[in-house]
Amino acid sequence: MNADQVVTAVRDYVRRSVEPFVERLKALEEWRKTLPSPDSLRGKDGAPGKDGAPGADGKDASPEALRDAVAEAVAAIPRPVDGKDGAPGKDGRDGDRGEPGQDGKPGEKGADGRDGRDGKDGRDGKDAADIMPLPSIDATRSYAKGTWAQHAGGLWVARQATQGMDGWDCVVVGLQAVQMHASDDLRTVRMVTTLSTGKALEASVSVPAMLYRGIWKDGEDYATGDVTTRDGSTWVLVADEQKGKPGENDSGWQLSVKRGQNGRDGLRGEKGERGAEGKAGRDLTQMTLDGKRY
Repeated sequence: MNADQVVTAVRDYVRRSVEPFVERLKALEEWRKTLPSPDSLRGKDGAPGKDGAPGADGKDASPEALRDAVAEAVAAIPRPVDGKDGAPGKDGRDGDRGEPGQDGKPGEKGADGRDGRDGKDGRDGKDAADIMPLPSIDATRSYAKGTWAQHAGGLWVARQATQGMDGWDCVVVGLQAVQMHASDDLRTVRMVTTLSTGKALEASVSVPAMLYRGIWKDGEDYATGDVTTRDGSTWVLVADEQKGKPGENDSGWQLSVKRGQNGRDGLRGEKGERGAEGKAGRDLTQMTLDGKRY
């Protein structure tokens, strides 16, 4: 807080502290106004009385007596009644950020901790030459922890007593099988590689081999490398897709074998020998309508 804020806070605090006294004095003043004046209560002046006998000389007041009198006067002042707490005031705005303080001095170095106890020595490891993997794993048997074996083209080790294949870890992954499958289009080959762990990796490759698709048909889908026949010529599709009939410009079809010319008529052959004599025919006049003879 700056100096102005401090002065304002002190002034508000003094005002709140004195305010009950001021209100009490105002109330007493209003009450005093309701009292009759001394003149109205004063009766008529009586006859002057006789002078009394002279009194004894008073003594000077001691400091103790003055102190007690002041204390009685202060005690007679009405005490202000404590009022209810007012609503909390709004938070004042944050003051300006002060400048960073200087770095403290480095602390003293602590005492070094005690050395820990040495751990237990581990078991001696086996030499690589001492590892004799089994030629295979029999899933119907149980193997002891630390057993090595070959399986599915890889090298496996038992991390615990095994049950079936549970407990085996494949430490050297090999190939278990490689299969190739031809798709229906006879151009795409899908290769499936199965690892020792059973994970299968797939890849496909498509080769635009030339495949004969018969006589060209309008509306048929053709792919690159398809071979067709039209008007006696053989055509190969060399584009990604056909854009017209074979023989048309920019159709995507390339002429492979051109239709040949029609051959000349051959020479007339020699007359052949007379054939064997056929069977005698039936006399239609000697037959009924159903083919039977009379």
